[in-house]
Amino acid sequence: MSSKNINIGVILAGGLGRRLDIFETPKPLVKVGGETLIMRSVKRYEEMGVENIVIVIRKYDSLIKKELFEKKNITYIEIDHDANMISAMKSISTLIDSGFIANDFFVSMCDLVFQESPLSAFTFEGDVEVLVGARAMYGVDSGATVHVHLVDGKLIYEDTGSTGLPLYEAGLYRLSLNGYFDLMGFVDDTTRTCSDVLAKYGNANDIFSAEFKHRWFDINLPVDLIRAESFLCRNVGVSEDHPTPSYTALIPSTVYDYDKKLRFDVVIERGILDHIDQYEIIPHESFYSPHYIVVDRNIDKFYGENIYKQFKGLGYRIEKILVDPGENTKSISEYIRLADYMISQGIDKKSIIMSVGGGVVKDLAGFLASTIYRGIGFVSFPTTVLSQSDAAIALKQGVNGTLGKNMLGSYYSPLKVIVDPATLMTLEDKYVYDGLAECLKQAFAQDVDFYTFFDEYNGEIKNLDFLEEVVRRASTLKVDSISQDYDEEKIALVNQYGHEVGHAVEHLSGYRLLHGESVAIGMRVSAELSRVLGICDDDTVEKQIAMLQKYNLPHTIPDDIDFQAILDSMKFSKKYHGNQARFVLVDRIGSIWHNDNYYFVTCNDIHLEEAIRRSYATLDISHIVQSEYGIHPTK
Repeated sequence: MSSKNINIGVILAGGLGRRLDIFETPKPLVKVGGETLIMRSVKRYEEMGVENIVIVIRKYDSLIKKELFEKKNITYIEIDHDANMISAMKSISTLIDSGFIANDFFVSMCDLVFQESPLSAFTFEGDVEVLVGARAMYGVDSGATVHVHLVDGKLIYEDTGSTGLPLYEAGLYRLSLNGYFDLMGFVDDTTRTCSDVLAKYGNANDIFSAEFKHRWFDINLPVDLIRAESFLCRNVGVSEDHPTPSYTALIPSTVYDYDKKLRFDVVIERGILDHIDQYEIIPHESFYSPHYIVVDRNIDKFYGENIYKQFKGLGYRIEKILVDPGENTKSISEYIRLADYMISQGIDKKSIIMSVGGGVVKDLAGFLASTIYRGIGFVSFPTTVLSQSDAAIALKQGVNGTLGKNMLGSYYSPLKVIVDPATLMTLEDKYVYDGLAECLKQAFAQDVDFYTFFDEYNGEIKNLDFLEEVVRRASTLKVDSISQDYDEEKIALVNQYGHEVGHAVEHLSGYRLLHGESVAIGMRVSAELSRVLGICDDDTVEKQIAMLQKYNLPHTIPDDIDFQAILDSMKFSKKYHGNQARFVLVDRIGSIWHNDNYYFVTCNDIHLEEAIRRSYATLDISHIVQSEYGIHPTK
């Protein structure tokens, strides 16, 4: 039986590990959860009661020493630049020979992330004990690659047909002095890794297992880094052993529990606005209440006045309110102006507010309806590609703030959405292309067949059959996603693809860029970020860029939009949590990356900055974007 009082831990940080990002950052210095892997390893040993830490380093010794300069309990062993992990293990003998290591010690790789201390897993039996654990727990893949088996409580590396939960080596070992030298006796020309040596040792000796039953990650690939980053971001400060402080339960005196099912009808019919008075759009019980139609001033002559006259002819008390086109109308001041006016004119709980126009008018009118008297009826008549396929098919209503898009808003269901594809024939071409950006978003992120439809279409952009099919497909996809996830926190996050940077770019352009154009640029940035993180391949990115070009949409950030301003603007966004941005990323055409029922990726600024840099048209900002360790990114 070995002593449990182990006060020396070795970290092997000198191997030739695979690089995890495009900056060629040495693996020990890659950050996860805001801390470098090497710092995490040191702190984990300290939590385990290890007083003296030995780090085996190679080429990047000065950078690692700089990272750990405040730690006074570290001894460094330097190995040759081209040395492998076996050489790193061999180097430990120098400290044994000198007497620095005189008893059992721990050895670990530098790329491990544990949520809980692994110390309690060790039994301290035998000369060699290896930490093992399940590769996947609760749907989260650890990234470990070395499969092992337990037979009669002993660990073996060869497949013997054993049954039970598959286990994987976690890269943390407890060794006695005898165990260490016995292990090194199995090093030969065929051994390249510590696992190779352990496998040979296990054929002749007992290897004891320390089974770790909490979540852990072995960071070998970019996707492992992403999974660990996302997990830590969701569980910051959370312990599996002690998930919450001990509280006394509050006993309610009474409980309100009202389960209201949300529902709204989407009617798509060519030419329906010409005879809208044939249908009961306003409920019968609302006949005597005053109603309001909020209309885009540019749309009024085409559809607003016609709809107004039809309702007026039915005897309704109805007023038409004209607003200016463009995002500046979707403001807090315009919202307050219209709310005060409607209230002063006698609007009541049975009144209906209707919108006629694009997404701006829909959002403004919908927010008015959701907030006046805490909610009155709302009906939308979208007349643009963007609003018919996306903006109106939603529960989200809102206005812009001074710091960005949609800062104030609500989730509120319309009564009906009435879509007349024929209205799209009066749009200028640029607004048709603009609206198609949101539809391409769904093709890229949700439906590969929709992508193929766009790819194979070569007709006129204002072909009504084409546009009606686009609207029908896009609205069906939108309804399908939000029906499963109405507040767009999980699977319906697919609708946010490209909006993370898109909203920032739109706001910073002074709304010179249309919403769809901004989302198109945002999708380019997101595609580049997915490539930078290793989530998708080059072909997936290039297909998206080519499709944006085919449909006359911008795919680069204008040079006059400041790089740093984009980063700053994103921080005033629901897509920014704590100090990290959350992105929806495409892993292949028609699919977004997800893991453990989470459909977003948290990313460090260094990766986001590189993705933004790659998305500029001509501006060279490589002097701004660089690794914090001074390593410039590659083109």
